[in-house]
Amino acid sequence: MLDQASRPTVVAAAPAGPPVHRVGLVCGSGAGTGRHYLDFAAELGGALGRAGFDLVCGGTSAGLLSEVVRTAHAFGSGVLNVVPHALLPEAACGEMAGGVVLQVVRSTYERMRMVHRLSDAVVVLPGGVEVLRELGELLSVEAVTGRVGRIVLANRRGCFDPLLELLDHAEADAFATGAELRTLEVAETADDVLRLLGRPQP
Repeated sequence: MLDQASRPTVVAAAPAGPPVHRVGLVCGSGAGTGRHYLDFAAELGGALGRAGFDLVCGGTSAGLLSEVVRTAHAFGSGVLNVVPHALLPEAACGEMAGGVVLQVVRSTYERMRMVHRLSDAVVVLPGGVEVLRELGELLSVEAVTGRVGRIVLANRRGCFDPLLELLDHAEADAFATGAELRTLEVAETADDVLRLLGRPQP
């Protein structure tokens, strides 16, 4: 079981592994309550851009994704947006940031596989059902391909605490293994995310 000793926690430095250059993003299409999540998305985008990361995302110009992409691009990040054909009219990439590169795929599942394949690590921001579905797809791709990448949960305001509790139960009841769940790392701040990606801010 992922008890307090084994559950993913914020760490002071990145886990061992190859360096991270491209960061995939999974974000909610909404903005959340108040300005809390949007402000965090802007802070994280600026931190990723200043640290020199390029981004791979898969969505429309709305909510937290738009805020991360806009601010990261303003600080120099290259951005590749992988969009299913059905969502192409809504993508409006130019509204996210000028110069965003668009890659069109056939389905949402293919989109997540491509985001995973092109990214050295993936950061998951707060969101609803769509974010949970995409996180599940990421973990499934990890299991099928055997590739062990970094998946960082940006646990702002404890958004993912209920999910971590659910994963505790899944492992306790033998529906998930510790090896599967240890691909997840948990961050609470933008600085934590950068440390887990191997480029802490000075």
